[in-house]
Amino acid sequence: MSDPGTTQSATYGTEQQFRILVQGVTDYAIFMLSPTGIVTSWNPGAQRIKGYSQAEIIGQHFSRFYTDEDRAAGLPAQILATAAKDGRAEREGWRVRSDGTRFWAHVVVDAIRDETGTLVGFAKVTRDITERREAAAALEKANAALFQAQKMEAIGRLTGGVAHDFNNLLSVLSNGLQILAMQSRTPLDMKMIEGMRRAVERGASLTQQLLSFARQQPLQAQVCDLNALIRDFEPMLRRAGNQQIHCELALHAREGCALVDAARFEAALLNLVVNAVDAMPEGGVITIKPSSSNPAFR
Repeated sequence: MSDPGTTQSATYGTEQQFRILVQGVTDYAIFMLSPTGIVTSWNPGAQRIKGYSQAEIIGQHFSRFYTDEDRAAGLPAQILATAAKDGRAEREGWRVRSDGTRFWAHVVVDAIRDETGTLVGFAKVTRDITERREAAAALEKANAALFQAQKMEAIGRLTGGVAHDFNNLLSVLSNGLQILAMQSRTPLDMKMIEGMRRAVERGASLTQQLLSFARQQPLQAQVCDLNALIRDFEPMLRRAGNQQIHCELALHAREGCALVDAARFEAALLNLVVNAVDAMPEGGVITIKPSSSNPAFR
């Protein structure tokens, strides 16, 4: 038969060891709540993470750790109700320190009951996982950027291949038109051939733009009239829009020249217009015009 005094002594020693263990933890906020959510104990980890000293927080309701939005939504009461019903509740969300700053918290609340099953309070453990959340968000953003880069690289390779094949077809057509021009005699024949030659030249220009987009064409910088360059490229810019979005030109009255690679300039301008279209899902107007401070285009 065991000695009651020995049993009580062992129980007291275990409780003391537990208190020492909890008080030694600084990476986790570990504290107790009354059945109504009043803070009844506070460890050094809670003070480090939340910023409140024991004297400041004991006797206060734990809802002060929540944001105004979450308090208005009744989340503090919900987590206690869940813990009381299921024995345990686990959540993640924004919490507020004593200085008003926010941190992303992982929270576990366990219901504490006595021998009769009566709820006597809650044990609450909070961990600051802001850095982990930010690292996960940064990784997700990097993966999205990598996917976009890989997609654009694949599109570039496909575009370059199509442009080269199309250029070869245009070369055949151009050579054939030269032969027809030498053999034809009537003005109508020459007029038709000239129209077809202009179409081939336009096709060659579009091919150069595709190659520039695919980055398979060497840089060829030269002085260009930006107004003329943009006007010639306007049909392509308009096709980048849709029924809800229109592209308009508001060019400077005087000539605005710059040293640019015409094809690369057009590709960059097209890319800006496409991005603007993506940023306006409800429609609108895209205006291309010179800056108010200088003739360079924005």
